[in-house]
Amino acid sequence: MLYELRVLSGLNSGALLPLTGTQWLIGSSPDADMVLYDAAIAQNHCQLRTTDNGWQVEALQGAVLTNEGRRVEQIDSLEPGTPFSLAGIWLCVAQSDTPWETESPPSAQADSQQSSYAPVAERPRRRVNKVVAAVCFFLAIGAFGVGSFSGKDERPEDISMPVSKPQKTFLESAAQTREMLASLLQQAGLGQRVDLEITGNDDIILHLVGDDKLQIETQALLQHFAQRYQSAAQISVDIVQPPPPLPFRIALVVKGESPYIVTDNGLRVFINDEINGIKLLGINEEKLIFQGKTRFEVPW
Repeated sequence: MLYELRVLSGLNSGALLPLTGTQWLIGSSPDADMVLYDAAIAQNHCQLRTTDNGWQVEALQGAVLTNEGRRVEQIDSLEPGTPFSLAGIWLCVAQSDTPWETESPPSAQADSQQSSYAPVAERPRRRVNKVVAAVCFFLAIGAFGVGSFSGKDERPEDISMPVSKPQKTFLESAAQTREMLASLLQQAGLGQRVDLEITGNDDIILHLVGDDKLQIETQALLQHFAQRYQSAAQISVDIVQPPPPLPFRIALVVKGESPYIVTDNGLRVFINDEINGIKLLGINEEKLIFQGKTRFEVPW
C-alpha cells in the first residue's frame, strides 16, 4: 500500500511527498525531504516516521499541533487522513489512491467560529419618556433601512481553504525514474519480483514473470506513477514467461566482482557466457537471469 505526505495549506499547498523509506525531515532547509517555504517553518521543523503502530511526528525546531490545535512534542499514532499543523501549515498522511480533501483544515473552521460576532451585553433597563422612545424608534427604523439597502451581509462567511491539485514532479533522467520506480516497487512489496532495466536509449523496461496478479499490481503502480510523475524516459513492461527447464544443473552460485555459476559437471559459467543455447544474463540476491528463446529467471 502506497502512502504520501500532502500539504493542505500555505505556500506549498498541493505539494506531496511519496513516503518511500522509514523517516522524512520536514522544514525550510534545502536538505529536507519535504521543503516548506512559509516564514513560520523552521529549517529542521519536524521528523515524520513510520512505525509498527502507524505514523509518528516528532517536533525538532518548530511547533507541531494536533488536529485539535494542541501543541505537542510528538504525535505517536497519526492516523492516515488526519491533518496536523506545523506553525499553522496543515499537512496529512494519506493513501496515494485516495482523493484530496476539499474541506477546510481545522484551523479554517476554528477561525471562522472565532470571527463570529460576540453578543453585545444588555444595558440596564431604565424608564424613558415617550418622546425619547419615539426618537429611538425612528432612528432604529432608519438604521434598519440603510442596512437593508446596503446589500451587505455583516455576518462573516465561512472560510474555505482551497486545496490545489497536486502538480506532477518531472524526473529529468532515466536514473531518477528508475530510482523512483524501484522505491515504489519496494514499498508495494514487488521489489524482488520486478526487474528494472535502463536501455541504451535511456528508456526503462520493467521485466516481470507472466503472473496475472503481478501484472495487475504492476499496472496499478504504473498508473499511480503516471498520476504523480512525468518522466523523460519511456517506460515499458516486458512479460517474462515462466522459466523452462535448464539443460544443466546448477551446483554452485558465486557472487562478487565477477559472479558466475558452476554446473554439476564442474563448468564455470560467467555473465554473458552461453551453454547449450542458454546465456547467463545476470545474478542477483535471489535469482539467476537467463536468455534462451525468451528471457527467464530461476530462483536460487
